Amino acid sequence: MASVEKQIEVVFNEGDAWFSLHDTIFEATGESLTKEEIKELFIKLPVHVSAVGVAWGLADTVFNDEVYRLLEKNNKDVSN
Repeated sequence: MASVEKQIEVVFNEGDAWFSLHDTIFEATGESLTKEEIKELFIKLPVHVSAVGVAWGLADTVFNDEVYRLLEKNNKDVSN
């Protein structure tokens, strides 16, 4: 089984799929994060959410909807 770090690298290097997650974060927070900042945020997601991103990709609607809800619930704070 691949390490978590390896899985994250694979997911983030699948073309431009991470742009979808960028757009979700921007819509929820108004903040435009770099790819590295988005990776850091991805690592901090609850496992049940990040697992969907790994399994279905960063452009998956269910994954992005859940990220949006989490950001809304947590007062849109992506800096922590």
